[in-house]
Amino acid sequence: MALVKKIESYMQKNSPMALQMGVTSSQSPEEQEKDAQHILQQLRNYKGDKKKGKERVLGAQFIIMYYTMKAMKVGMSSSQQAPGNPAVPAGPMGAGPMAEAPLGPDPKIIEEFRAAQKKDMSVAWDLLNIKFTNSDFGKAALMLRST
Repeated sequence: MALVKKIESYMQKNSPMALQMGVTSSQSPEEQEKDAQHILQQLRNYKGDKKKGKERVLGAQFIIMYYTMKAMKVGMSSSQQAPGNPAVPAGPMGAGPMAEAPLGPDPKIIEEFRAAQKKDMSVAWDLLNIKFTNSDFGKAALMLRST
């Protein structure tokens, strides 16, 4: 399947907007991640082509969407440990002060996320930084680069 079709299919099934509209994916989270990694790998290996503006803009949008969704998942997984969950008693049988539930995700997870995001956002920038032959795609790229 061509890269544009893969990206469009993935985004239609897995974007935050699709999920809000009630679209349910037939894929498991592991299959979604595998497909996303396959697309990301193709984008990382992309050799610029001025004539493929749609591929480049969609590729950049995919990278932005992927890391937005991943950040939300990391945040949601850590919020299960955050306020609203009972704190763990510090002493035996609840004696002593209550220990606060940990806030935020594991710093190692954040560090890994940021490193991967930085690498791939650079790929997105490179996709948008090649001159466009189609003015509409050029305008879209300009808007994405200015965010």
